[in-house]
Amino acid sequence: MNGGNNFKYNDTVYFTCAPGLEMKGSSNRTCQADGLWSGTQPSCSALECPELDAPLNGETTGGTSVGAFLVFFCKEGFDLTGGDFMRTCQPDQTWSGIEPTCERKACLDLPVPLHGNKTGGNLYGNVVTFTCAAGYDLIGDSTRTCQGNSQWSGTQPSCSRVQCPTVSPIPNGQMSGGNLFGQQVSFVCNSGYELSGSQSRICQSDGIWSGTQPSCVPMNCSELIPPPNAEVTGGNKLGDAAVYSCVEGYEIQGSAVRFCLSGQTWSGEETICQRKECPQLDPPPNGGINGTNYFGDTVIFDCDVGYSLRGDQHRTCGSNQGWSGVQPHCEKVRCPTAASPTNGVVSGGTYYGDVASYSCYPGYEIAGSSTQTCQADGKWSGTVPTCDNQVTFSCDIGFELTNSDVRVCGDNGVWSGVHPTCEVIECAMPQTPPNSDMTVFGNTFGYTTTTTCDPGYDLVSGDTVRTCQASGEWSGSPVLCQKTCCVQPSLQHGSYNGTTCYNDTVFLECYNGYDMTSPDSDLTCTEAGTWDKPIPRCDKSCCNSSITVENGYLAAPSGYCFGSTVQILCNEGYRLSGDANMLYCNAGISCGDPGVVRNGQRILTGTFQGDTVTFTCDSGFNLVGNETYTCSEVGWLGVPPYCEASDLCNRTHLSAPKDGSKVCFDSPQGTTPVEYCQMHCNSPLIYSATSSSMYECSEETSWQWQVRLVYSGMTSFSIVSVGECSPPLNPFIPITVGGLVITAGRPIDMNAIEDEMKYQLDQLDLCNDPCEIGAITVQTFNARRRSGGIQYQISVQLRAYADPALITPTNTIQMEWVQIAGVLRQQAMELQELVQVGGLSFSVGGQNLSVADNGITISNPSLGCKDGEIMQGIDCYIDECAEPNICPNAKCINRPGSYSCQCLPGYDGPYCADIDECRYAGYCPDHSTCTNTDGDYYCTCEQGYQGDNCEDKDECRNATLNTCGSNQICVNTAGSFQCDDCTMFNGTCYTISDTSVTFTEAELYCAGGGGIVVTVKDQQVQDFLIQLLSVPNKDVWIGLTDQDVEGQFVWSDGTQLVYSNWAPGEPNGDITKNCVHLWPLANFRWDDMPCGRSNYYICQYDMV
Repeated sequence: MNGGNNFKYNDTVYFTCAPGLEMKGSSNRTCQADGLWSGTQPSCSALECPELDAPLNGETTGGTSVGAFLVFFCKEGFDLTGGDFMRTCQPDQTWSGIEPTCERKACLDLPVPLHGNKTGGNLYGNVVTFTCAAGYDLIGDSTRTCQGNSQWSGTQPSCSRVQCPTVSPIPNGQMSGGNLFGQQVSFVCNSGYELSGSQSRICQSDGIWSGTQPSCVPMNCSELIPPPNAEVTGGNKLGDAAVYSCVEGYEIQGSAVRFCLSGQTWSGEETICQRKECPQLDPPPNGGINGTNYFGDTVIFDCDVGYSLRGDQHRTCGSNQGWSGVQPHCEKVRCPTAASPTNGVVSGGTYYGDVASYSCYPGYEIAGSSTQTCQADGKWSGTVPTCDNQVTFSCDIGFELTNSDVRVCGDNGVWSGVHPTCEVIECAMPQTPPNSDMTVFGNTFGYTTTTTCDPGYDLVSGDTVRTCQASGEWSGSPVLCQKTCCVQPSLQHGSYNGTTCYNDTVFLECYNGYDMTSPDSDLTCTEAGTWDKPIPRCDKSCCNSSITVENGYLAAPSGYCFGSTVQILCNEGYRLSGDANMLYCNAGISCGDPGVVRNGQRILTGTFQGDTVTFTCDSGFNLVGNETYTCSEVGWLGVPPYCEASDLCNRTHLSAPKDGSKVCFDSPQGTTPVEYCQMHCNSPLIYSATSSSMYECSEETSWQWQVRLVYSGMTSFSIVSVGECSPPLNPFIPITVGGLVITAGRPIDMNAIEDEMKYQLDQLDLCNDPCEIGAITVQTFNARRRSGGIQYQISVQLRAYADPALITPTNTIQMEWVQIAGVLRQQAMELQELVQVGGLSFSVGGQNLSVADNGITISNPSLGCKDGEIMQGIDCYIDECAEPNICPNAKCINRPGSYSCQCLPGYDGPYCADIDECRYAGYCPDHSTCTNTDGDYYCTCEQGYQGDNCEDKDECRNATLNTCGSNQICVNTAGSFQCDDCTMFNGTCYTISDTSVTFTEAELYCAGGGGIVVTVKDQQVQDFLIQLLSVPNKDVWIGLTDQDVEGQFVWSDGTQLVYSNWAPGEPNGDITKNCVHLWPLANFRWDDMPCGRSNYYICQYDMV
């Protein structure tokens, strides 16, 4: 204050405050009259700055008075930024500095664990949560918090691949594979066992194996079926033994014990039980033996004609392989002494075969045979001749004698008989053979016929010109004209259906995966033996090439046609999902053969999707069902139609056989009626159409009259004509008279001798009903000329049939045969007597011939059948198997009254059609062409392939095929090879590709030449490769990859990585980048990238 210390009235005191203080109260006071100061005593108080707010997430400390300091600080987790941490209250009551703020602290970004993920921020208080991909477990803290010191709590986690428990090994088998997530364990069984259960198991993301644990169970062999007359004991499991044993009288042929092997096959050979065989018995001298020498067989001994049996006639083969009884022998038969004729004498022996020779006194001529032979029955043949006078007549060849051929001058001087004449021989008018035209110029001796085949038919056998012969028969044989046939159409990658002869139509179709180049799929064979249209081709079907793959692309090195493979590759940053990374170009959808309709035709455009087939019916039939149906992706659309007869099962359509009748009736089969007609013949005739005389008409026969046939284990119906009623085919009994001889002065037509002799025997009524003349055989005697002329040896067959009318329950066919045999023997003896008395003579070719006895023999009677018939038991049946082409492509098996056809190898079906093996997979290996032939096929390897399995031909190993130069490398490729230019460096040869491919394709190509993708193991090689490339932007693969173990790079020769030349930041650890290339943008330093990308590549070949 100012004013001093002594104050008087009216003195004024002035008050002031120090700086930073302000006055409160009166700033001056005056001394008043009352001695008191006016006003109030002032005071000085400090000046205050305005209150400052603490920053968000912060606090302050200090005063607000002038000169005071205010300090700012932040809460935990925040930093003071943007101003002054301390401010001063200034005298002017303002704060110094700038107001600060509290900002939230941040932690460093945490890395994402490999095969994992994270969520959350990195500011103070934020929590980051870690998770792993499926198949991986989290190791470490699953959450970390950003702390106030900008550090994360906890430790960094990692993702470890899930590991499944170790799979137990399977007894009798092996397993391979790992037990980490995604890895697979594969199971195989030891030889002789097969897998039951999952073939492989995959470690799943939950650590549990997929599938079920398999087991190896023994592989059983097929049950062995005992062969006839045998038993089999034992099991059929692996290692089991099957033991064969035979019934009494049989012995094992093949393996007596067979073991079940690992391939489910039996060891050893096929086993059969064969009848035991006894030693072969010799026939007795001058005798014979009939029968076989197997267990249970009985042989019968007989003696030659003129000998009688002494000893056991029957001997049986026993189970000990020995014969019953003892060996018999044959003794020669003896005749009584022959008597001399009146006016003549006789000489000769009396044992069988001895000849008694008769001669007449001078002035007499012998009438009858000049000899008699001692026969097998102990009697002389023929009759004793007489000594008379006689004349013998004969005609020229081609003419036959009427009336007597022998006239005798009697005692009265008159000739016996009627004077004969010679008339020309006449042949029966020939029938025109089927499918031919015949011209007949005459039907008497010497005239001819000519025959030609109709157009479209070829001559197979027979004679086109035939001559009427002296025998009354036509020379040669009738012609057989068969359809002209075309060459089977050769359709590579395709086949045909149908027959290939004149007017036949075949239908062509291509195999699965091939399309026909022509819309005409049918060919017709013309009469010239050629097809009416050119044969089309079957070209490969091609797939759609415009397929797109999202985030990927297709690699089709072999194109988009049938059989090629297209690989699906992903763009960089994408991985293929799913099980397959290959597409295969399959064929178009084939519906197969739609079949044919009976009694109709079809028009087929093809058998692939969109093709159609149209059916029509023959005249007299109506189509039931759709006329046309179409091949779709699910097969033929529509129900196949059929042709129904216009007038179903009309009994009047089925005629009765001549000399017979039919009996018709109906019988329900389930709910479907069946009409039957049974053919009957008037006794004793039999029905001879087929093995069945019963005709059926029903839904099963398409409402047509048909006969049910059974053959080769199958049943079918056949439309046949109504048969005939004909006599039964009875066997006949033949007896042969041999030992006859004719002596001629010059050669004679032997056929003429047969004809003339048959005529003479018929004229003499020597063989009366039931006997008939059978075959007459003429042949030269020992084929040489004798001093007295040329001798011809003759045998005559006499035969007879049993009369069916005589067969009764008490007179069996066997008894009838015995009676007939006696009749034939009697008539054979009459022939013998006729010859012995010289009573059988004739003229041939101007020569007078007489049949003489040269040791006449008469055979024992036996059973026989006509030509074209075979004997079954005591019956004769037509031998259909003797007919030409009765079973095309099959073996004919004859049965009583029927036959069956057993297809030959390479043929199949009811009609034994050729099996087109080329239509089916498995007959020919890959890279080959299958060619079907009639009943067979063959495989031809494609160019560049060889061997039975058509394996790739390695031209590079063949000095002849390898045409590469000295500075080139031969690289074998599928079906071919190529020569790559080669640059040498330090004893190694290097080639650069002209095309870009995936890493795997580069490995395969280099291996084709015996090399590998290039290895870069030092800077010298690195520099050489850069120079070799010469093109600055050519991106090439090198042989370095970590495909097996992520992060562990290995060279293509299997060595570990030592030298490296990575580009900055490489390799970057991306699991999708497993293959290494020289990166042009990084001066050809190394970079890892997806193996499915396409790059050029360098191959290296060791030339040492």
